[in-house]
Amino acid sequence: MEIIEQIHNRLEEFVSSDDLRNDFTSTAVEKNKRVYPLFNTNTKTLNTYCTYLSDVFNNPNGDHHQKIRILKKLRVYYAASDNISEEEKKHILARQQILKKCLSRFENPSSFVKSFVIFLLSLNSAFNPHKSSQEIFDTLDDELKDDYDSYLSDILLYSDIDLANPIFGIYVLYSDKTLLDLYLDLYKQDRQAFLSNIKIFNDNQDVKKRIANCQKSALRSEALLFSLYTLIDSINVNDNYENIINDIINKLQIKLNKLKYTKIERLLHFEDNCFIKLREFLLDLSESEKEEIMLSIGKGENSTSSIAIKKSNNLSKNLKSVAKISNERGYDVLRTTKSRRGQNIFKRNLVNMLDENEHKCAICGCNVSGDQYLIASHIYPWKYSNDEQKTDGNNGLLLCPNHDFLFDSLLISFDEEGKILISEELSQENCEAFCLKEELYINISSQKETYMNKHRQAFKNKGWEK
Repeated sequence: MEIIEQIHNRLEEFVSSDDLRNDFTSTAVEKNKRVYPLFNTNTKTLNTYCTYLSDVFNNPNGDHHQKIRILKKLRVYYAASDNISEEEKKHILARQQILKKCLSRFENPSSFVKSFVIFLLSLNSAFNPHKSSQEIFDTLDDELKDDYDSYLSDILLYSDIDLANPIFGIYVLYSDKTLLDLYLDLYKQDRQAFLSNIKIFNDNQDVKKRIANCQKSALRSEALLFSLYTLIDSINVNDNYENIINDIINKLQIKLNKLKYTKIERLLHFEDNCFIKLREFLLDLSESEKEEIMLSIGKGENSTSSIAIKKSNNLSKNLKSVAKISNERGYDVLRTTKSRRGQNIFKRNLVNMLDENEHKCAICGCNVSGDQYLIASHIYPWKYSNDEQKTDGNNGLLLCPNHDFLFDSLLISFDEEGKILISEELSQENCEAFCLKEELYINISSQKETYMNKHRQAFKNKGWEK
């Protein structure tokens, strides 16, 4: 089977390259920036950040440089010298009060209530705990997403879990994009072959080391946080605050019962009547504090949380005073996108059609080290393509980000001979900046020209016919 052979070949590459092996197995920042964020945010670190607030206020003369940096990312602290709007200061102070109440009411370092409240606030901050997870799951099909909690339950319950569990496998193999793509392709295309060949992964020494270095408790915690995110994402936004909170708590109780939450106690401390306490805490908040909860779950107007972006067309105003958040502040938010399952297969098909000396931008010849820095750009757009066209390597060009943007925006195209066509909308100055010359040619096969002809017509018409 071709995929099995490719998996063997990729694992053999780890044997022959110390750098590749170290990048795959390590979770250290300097070794693997791709995987580190997954284990940098979990229930333990969220609770730790909550105590930072107490440390800063109780010991104002201490050296809190690192703690203050984290608190600013969480949007619960600002310094007098910070250049932020008065509106943003109001939001930060309201969020700060929520955490102070958490600290005073729930003293246990692993308190479930405190963890969940911090989790809610983090959804509308730079410290978004599901950001890295979302990047993984954007590539999954709906079936695997629907079964997520079933696989998560096994991850939480059993210490000897292996890569036959696809959710566990995704987190483990995330550090090597090529191996992860092959793993998912095998799972998707032939479930029986996936199970019968899983020993290829489980018996491999580098994979074993990778699993050991993942620190399974952090993996479990991150996987649980993503499941909680999907719960928030499912909440009906067309309701008032009290009903929304009741809906969250009811669904949370059902989810944790399904996951056998007594087994999650290694991650969180469940107080007696914790769901009642959580409900009371959220309902006892002031109006401005409730607003921050609403903004975090995507309910308030102009919310910048990932959930709000997804639901913005359905929002209604349910708080009397909904403040507008200034667009001037500079923190990260996650934007949820539709999944493109097969995009990685498409890029692999495209790259495999190229000679070794063609692994560069087809337009400027940008020869970066590593195909991950180049984009597999569809000639005939993904959204108009059928399933076969979406993964056909002939329907693509390998481009650098700049030229991918120009090509996708129909600012450039190519004629039958491969000569570049440049839109009149691009000035001479911009053409020079983008290294575009009228005598530029690219190689176009007859199969590729079938797609390029459609792109060319869209270029001339200044848009695709729907």
